[in-house]
Amino acid sequence: MTLAPGIRLGPYEIVAPLGAGGMGEVWRARDTRLGREVAIKVLPEAFAADPALRIRFEREAKTISSLNHPNICTLYDVGKEGDTDYLVLELVEGETLAARIVRGPLPLADLLRYGMQTTDALDKAHKAGIIHRDLKPGNIMLTKAGAKLLDFGLARGGGPGVASAPSSATISPTMTGPLTAQGHIVGTFQYMAPEQLEGSEADVRSDLWALGCVLYEMATGKPAFAGTSQASLISSIMKDEPAALTTLAPMSPPALDRAIRQCLAKDPDERWQTAGDLKRELAWISASGSQASAIGAGPGARAGLRPTMARRLRTWALPFVAGLALAGAAWFALGRGGAMGAPARLSLLHPGLAEISGDPADVVISPDGTSLAYVVNDSSGAELWVRRLSDERGHAVDRSAGPIRTPFWSADSRQVAYFTSGDEGRLWRVAAEGGSPVPLAPASSGRGGAWNRDDVIVFAPAPAGPLLRVSASGGDVTPATVLDSTARETGHRAPRFLPDGDHFLYTALPAAEKGFVIRVASLKSGKSELLVHLPQGGAEYAAPGYLVYSREGKLVARPFDAGSRRLAEETIVLADAIALSNTSGHPIVSAARTGRLAWLPQALTNTRLEWVDRAGRSQESIEAPEGGYFELAVARDGKRALVSRYRASGEIEIYAYDPERGSLQRVSPAGATSYEPVWAPDDESFYMRTSRSGRDEIARVSLSQAGEPVIVKTTDHQFKGPNSVTTDGRTLLFIALGKETGWDLWAADLAGETPPRVLLDDASNTGGALSPDGSWLAVGTVGGSGDLFVAPFDRPRNQKRLATAINSLVQWSVNGRELFYQRTSADGMAVYALPFDPATGAAAGPEQLLFRRVGGVTWSTAPDGSRFLLSIQNGAPQRTHIQVALDWTKLPRAK
Repeated sequence: MTLAPGIRLGPYEIVAPLGAGGMGEVWRARDTRLGREVAIKVLPEAFAADPALRIRFEREAKTISSLNHPNICTLYDVGKEGDTDYLVLELVEGETLAARIVRGPLPLADLLRYGMQTTDALDKAHKAGIIHRDLKPGNIMLTKAGAKLLDFGLARGGGPGVASAPSSATISPTMTGPLTAQGHIVGTFQYMAPEQLEGSEADVRSDLWALGCVLYEMATGKPAFAGTSQASLISSIMKDEPAALTTLAPMSPPALDRAIRQCLAKDPDERWQTAGDLKRELAWISASGSQASAIGAGPGARAGLRPTMARRLRTWALPFVAGLALAGAAWFALGRGGAMGAPARLSLLHPGLAEISGDPADVVISPDGTSLAYVVNDSSGAELWVRRLSDERGHAVDRSAGPIRTPFWSADSRQVAYFTSGDEGRLWRVAAEGGSPVPLAPASSGRGGAWNRDDVIVFAPAPAGPLLRVSASGGDVTPATVLDSTARETGHRAPRFLPDGDHFLYTALPAAEKGFVIRVASLKSGKSELLVHLPQGGAEYAAPGYLVYSREGKLVARPFDAGSRRLAEETIVLADAIALSNTSGHPIVSAARTGRLAWLPQALTNTRLEWVDRAGRSQESIEAPEGGYFELAVARDGKRALVSRYRASGEIEIYAYDPERGSLQRVSPAGATSYEPVWAPDDESFYMRTSRSGRDEIARVSLSQAGEPVIVKTTDHQFKGPNSVTTDGRTLLFIALGKETGWDLWAADLAGETPPRVLLDDASNTGGALSPDGSWLAVGTVGGSGDLFVAPFDRPRNQKRLATAINSLVQWSVNGRELFYQRTSADGMAVYALPFDPATGAAAGPEQLLFRRVGGVTWSTAPDGSRFLLSIQNGAPQRTHIQVALDWTKLPRAK
């Protein structure tokens, strides 16, 4: 049976392909009886006729069913549909260890945690008489709960003295990736023990060899053995010793090096004899901390634990702003708490391949000024990192498949609190050195928090509503502020404690005509007072007594007496070109009580505009001014287009492309932030999201008539933007940030005869795209890697999933018979087409990959689907970096 989305195997509805495992294809599916997501593993047709492979497939089912362990993938069911045998497995969300290693070595805490969990899972399997035989990073999934061991397709019974017989199979579907091969040896060459390569008996100690290879790769980011060919790789495994761990990862404890080397002994008798022994050794290293580094370490090993000043300078030698102190002076000041007297500023990149979040609220410096906590994002999820300023690297303290946002520090700088989003969103805390995160309170979509020296946390659990308070040890959650009904307040966010630990600043929404409302409240009295209106986001208190905030794209400071809560008129300009912040209400900068500041500078990746055909072949380039083009909308004539342009100055504008003139013309008003253009049905006007002083409006702009944009009457939400318009031009779909539900989808009657109505308010959608005939609504779920649903426009909750793991951007063809969407990778994007049947609302066939484009940012299709307008990076993208001022009071003043 050929599988495709929508096909059923028993009660399981196929949703999308997930990949290939050791003994078959793996698909995402939905259990229609229990309403849960599962993984379906089927034997490919190419192997179904082979009795030996069918036996091995059945053996995998029996193997997994005999194992019950939190770090081993669970088997739910087995079945047969026609000639198709299938296994129903737990759907494990996360990323493979192989994908994680691509970004660089793992922090020691993560390595030990995942290593102990994997070793414990192996110990369970070995005690049940099962050898995995294909242990590798690709078969270990990293989830929020920890590591999960997958793919027992090649497993056999055995143990020390009870060996597995050599396989007679000639094909192993797992043999993919660098330097693997197909032949009489089952498994993946890179992680095979010498005895397996010789065709001898394999037992549990062969698994421990493979685990040693995995641990080595986790610690160094490099394989333990390498070669330029299959023969040279085998020769390396049989004869060579891997480089000492301390030469590639100088901060690794020698005890870990010794433990891994015992796994990689050529003679199985010299290895660890059981997984349990290795698990206990890893647990000892984890518990011993720095002591594990010293035991057994000679003078050379001890010297490797502390990087030299020269190595630090080489690592941190990143571009500095002109006119600042030399890097050596910066490091000298850093080591002495900034007391040298020379102003200095550091520019820090994330050491891995993942990118630092571009949201200023996702980067915070510790109160003692020694460390940063920040969020990094990639295609598989988000990680919270902690990095001491005196270290070359940092370490991840939590990972989530969904968003992680707005971290904040404990007053003693030992712990970090942060939010995860979604239906199971929570406020969490975790030790800065790493460990198990502790949930504190529900928070569907947190908007900032603060933690005082009495271990009281004040936080915003959602985009709207008052601030709440909770103990850092958990417990009852109670209100910390009260919404002012006379001011029509909808929400409070971004709290910041003042030095007394009682009073705190916060931003009150909606923004007023003068800008964002900054208030001061007291935990003890419960009273609140207006402090100031700010045009761009929230405020941060910075010692010795200032408010620091953004104004007109600059970082400014203003004298502030925290005791009397009085704010002086004088303003000091500190820096130019900081990240845009006038839409969130969060502070643009994070301050330590030691005089250090951290913030994100403006990071602009210049792009070019290019037309390509359906196969991705270049057809025509558009001459355009320098800038970052991040939103595109092709008109129904397939020639004209609207584009949003992000300028180096921080402005966001909308331009129209006229093919007759062959140029771009600005069509959004000056002095406002304008983006999210959506064509009206007449192709002569469009709708856009526009903002002044932090408050969003939806406006209609005519391209043929001069004049100011016309504000469309929708709702009083502070944050909202247009999404699509019905063909008759009577109804505008728009998204608005709700009080508790996240981004809700609304419909507004453009004639104003009926009030706006909510279509979807389940906190999962990012907006809807209407089919050309207005019958169907395509909805992309939250996040850069969500799902695609389609529902009748008049019954938007009757959704059917058509594709998974897509970017939320979705477009229709003009005839309503194709849906276009993308999947985003670290180096660009891939655009897909999915045939659609308007009569049934289901997919009319499998999805088709149209093209991939390295450096691709975004796209829009011509209505007939014949060509696409792309925004493509010019050269290497600028990586997001963090600026740290070691003593902000000594920074040269800007103008």
